[in-house]
Amino acid sequence: LNQSHYNEAFRKLMQFQCERTWEWFNQGRKLCDTLNRDLKMEIRLVWSGGARILEKIYERKFDVFDQRPVLKRRDKFLMLWRSVTWASKRIGKA
Repeated sequence: LNQSHYNEAFRKLMQFQCERTWEWFNQGRKLCDTLNRDLKMEIRLVWSGGARILEKIYERKFDVFDQRPVLKRRDKFLMLWRSVTWASKRIGKA
């Protein structure tokens, strides 16, 4: 990890960690529906941002060394859309 080498072992580790993170995200997603209106939207945005980063890691086949996942303007619009059209359901790769 210190040398930033992407190989099959690292890819498998990242895939495992991302799948684990999706599980935690989906368990915590229910919290967003229990908060007051103002906080609910803020936490939905934070959740959507983390979910978008995970999606980008999947898109890059878990290679976070060659190109670090970054949220761009388009991603932020997607996060806002997801937060406004929120449905209490599980999403993600796991």
